[in-house]
Amino acid sequence: MGKNREFESMGFDNEPFFSVIIPTLKRPSRRLQNCLEALAGQSFRSFEIIVVDDGSDFPPGEIVGNFADRLDVQLVLNNRLGPASARNLGAKMAKGKMLAFTDDDCEPAPDWLQKMADSIVITKESNIALGGRTVNVMNNNLFSIASQCLISYLYSYFQNRPGRFFTTNNIVLPVKLFGEIGGFDYRIPFAAEDRDLFDRWQYMGYGMQYIQEAVVYHKHSFTLFSYLKQHMAYGQGAFFYHRLRSGRKHLPINIDQKKFYLGMMRFPFSHFRNIKATLIVLLLVISQVAYAIGYFFEWGRKPLHK
Repeated sequence: MGKNREFESMGFDNEPFFSVIIPTLKRPSRRLQNCLEALAGQSFRSFEIIVVDDGSDFPPGEIVGNFADRLDVQLVLNNRLGPASARNLGAKMAKGKMLAFTDDDCEPAPDWLQKMADSIVITKESNIALGGRTVNVMNNNLFSIASQCLISYLYSYFQNRPGRFFTTNNIVLPVKLFGEIGGFDYRIPFAAEDRDLFDRWQYMGYGMQYIQEAVVYHKHSFTLFSYLKQHMAYGQGAFFYHRLRSGRKHLPINIDQKKFYLGMMRFPFSHFRNIKATLIVLLLVISQVAYAIGYFFEWGRKPLHK
């Protein structure tokens, strides 16, 4: 009963409390269906879902409609403006007090929203961004393992340093503050909008809290080509992110290059056996080469649009 009174005092009795926003674009239908199925099984029930299709030739209206009897869910159409724009559109339509972002290739654990809600009650903070733990479930795909390993390392490395961020497939933000800082920056056409958002978030003095128990399962299968393409996109996005960040006169992100890369090379050996860890290290090196190519390609190609 004590927790119930706590929830009522925090406004959890108002429907919905969370607005779960899922951008999608040309994803195999089973992925989005599995994501919605996982959300239908949430133990915390005060939420709505906004699926934003960013210009697919065949929007997933039928898939979303199949869940209308079990979920408060709607489909919104965007005009191929990128994931940052799609997430912003979903946020503009949200009725909840908190925005919860995940992706269409993810399956939140049954207690995902409950763990986020519990943390809000415990902290009683209104200016905290919550980031959960993302678990790769493609255990037979070495590229997927390496990609998640890199994110885990970055979380660890930047935990108490400027540059800290949470990935957009497992975050919760107060809707009011999300609007005040301007949401995601649509001018970043490649993957880096999460880094930019959290840089601005911290610039405004807002806090961040990692919720390890709030788990989202990630099902993204890579090939060598898609792995390289993704990390090139990270590099391209980083160019725009650093360009925007330089205009904010924020604290510099001073990375000890030697410490950073040595730590990256050692990180897999603390999580995997020697042979597997060695292969992951090789893929991490390849990812950094692809990242650098993407960054310098964008640097030499065009200026940032204002």
